Amino acid sequence: MLSCSPFFGLLIDKIRMNGFFMLTCSCVIGCSLLMLAQAESCNRCWAPYPGVVLFALGNALISPSVSPSIPIVASKGRLAFVFSMFRAFGATSSGLFSLMTGLIQQRASSVRSGYYWVSSG
Repeated sequence: MLSCSPFFGLLIDKIRMNGFFMLTCSCVIGCSLLMLAQAESCNRCWAPYPGVVLFALGNALISPSVSPSIPIVASKGRLAFVFSMFRAFGATSSGLFSLMTGLIQQRASSVRSGYYWVSSG
């Protein structure tokens, strides 16, 4: 889904509704986390997949919708710094989230409660 991000960027540039897409991405990611929190855990179960697909869709849309808004907020002399901080924060939070997910899943009393705590955090 992340490979679709440049195409979503073209769509957002054409429509020019960054605020709408930022709000939509937040809602999609929130709904996906709620779906993952309620997903049953089993070996051959499809329940977590819709939440994972929605989460990937929200993440693919968030970068092209937020990036054009950065020059509005940052001064011209700091654009490269702000863009790099934006990317660094995204990469760091993804890495830390992966580590925290493993830790929460190990300490959870059951796999279902692990899904719940990971998704609600």
